[in-house]
Amino acid sequence: MATATQANISAEYEIRYFEQGQIIVIKVLANNKQEAHQYYLDSGKTNNNLYSIRPDK
Repeated sequence: MATATQANISAEYEIRYFEQGQIIVIKVLANNKQEAHQYYLDSGKTNNNLYSIRPDK
């Protein structure tokens, strides 16, 4: 899981997802896109509502 306390964080990822008819934007510090995606899933969210994770690297 990505957390802000890790010392070797390399990027800030913007996660956009749908919730109750609105697009929600959160920012996550993670080493890579896969860790950002795992953080999203660990938060109890599903891929059905996921719109994007940026930056696309």
